[in-house]
Amino acid sequence: MIRIMIGLLLAGSAFLGWQAMQQHETIARYEAAVAEGGDAERLAQRILRSAFSYTQYKERSAKEGVKGDGADQVNSYIFAVAADPNVLWGNPKIEKPRDSSPLSGYTDLVYRIRPAENNAWFDRARIANFFYLLESRSRKLRITNIDLRTADKKVKPHEIPEDRWSVELAVTMRERSK
Repeated sequence: MIRIMIGLLLAGSAFLGWQAMQQHETIARYEAAVAEGGDAERLAQRILRSAFSYTQYKERSAKEGVKGDGADQVNSYIFAVAADPNVLWGNPKIEKPRDSSPLSGYTDLVYRIRPAENNAWFDRARIANFFYLLESRSRKLRITNIDLRTADKKVKPHEIPEDRWSVELAVTMRERSK
């Protein structure tokens, strides 16, 4: 009976020793992961970088003037810029976009913009503000063509015209093709 008891105690001791060794290995893995330069630190750094990137993308998205896709979004963006107190262009006339795709994988939509009235003129400050605000508030939209003429058709080449200009421009919005 004592021999059976000793045998059972030895088997139990061996099992408990094996369990203790397994627990020791698990604790050693966790300590290595938590130690400086371990898996936990690398994971925390990766999460921190991802959070920082997310914050940057979110801030850029909040500053983006043209939200979403489509001509309606671009038109409303242009109208909002034209109504800015430093621009005051009124309601510009925006033609339907023309598709031009010089790069594969991207679509360029070209919008022609002109004042609604044919005889409308603006001073250089308002024109410059309009151009600046169009490009600064959107990463997608760029001015690609400008037609600037004096508003007074009777100015001779040797005369200095008044600060009254008629302007037409083209803006291009580049997006990834879907």
